[in-house]
Amino acid sequence: MGDKSSSPPAAVAVDDNVLTAEEEAAVRDLRTRIEESKKRGIDVAAKYTNFELAKFIIVAKCNVEKAYKRFKNFHKLRLKHKFDELSEEDVLKSARKAGAFIGLGGRDKQGRAIVCMDAGALDPDKLDAGPLMLAFVKMFEKVNADIASTRRGIIFCSSMHNFGWKNFSLKLEKEFSGLYQEGYPVRMAGMLMVDPPWWINMVMKIARTFLKKKLMDRIQLVT
Repeated sequence: MGDKSSSPPAAVAVDDNVLTAEEEAAVRDLRTRIEESKKRGIDVAAKYTNFELAKFIIVAKCNVEKAYKRFKNFHKLRLKHKFDELSEEDVLKSARKAGAFIGLGGRDKQGRAIVCMDAGALDPDKLDAGPLMLAFVKMFEKVNADIASTRRGIIFCSSMHNFGWKNFSLKLEKEFSGLYQEGYPVRMAGMLMVDPPWWINMVMKIARTFLKKKLMDRIQLVT
């Protein structure tokens, strides 16, 4: 990672946009771990830059095994949904067809990026999970474009004003939770549901069956 190899040790206060010595060592260990597990001669580690691997380490708080587990989960999603074969046009076309809107809403006082979505416009029946999932990945990449942003995490804001049962898919929710909860290296600092319907608690009860308590505690209903 260039001249960042001379970063001071973790005990010393450093710029949030610079890796500590402990983090740099963990990135090297993660790459070695990935290289050791390659199958059929395919060098998976070569597909990822040190910066991309650093995000896994930061989210896992320097725990290499946890970072490796998240990396494997994300790479499986990448292969399953054929991310590398999808064009930007495929992603946009699928999002428009499903009525999905994903956009940036600036940053909060802590500098965390705000990602917005109109849940009431989503039509799961017209949804192709792969392209829409890649759209989220691209958005996460934009808001986590540096080390400091990865440390701060993001706030996910979902407009629920016109949300109905027609917009809800348990299969879809489970699959996407695998992306942000156990896959792509992003810190969900908060999840806001704005103007939810009166029956939202029913959805929350269902969500508790597959979302971790830590993430459930970060969900806020805003009216």
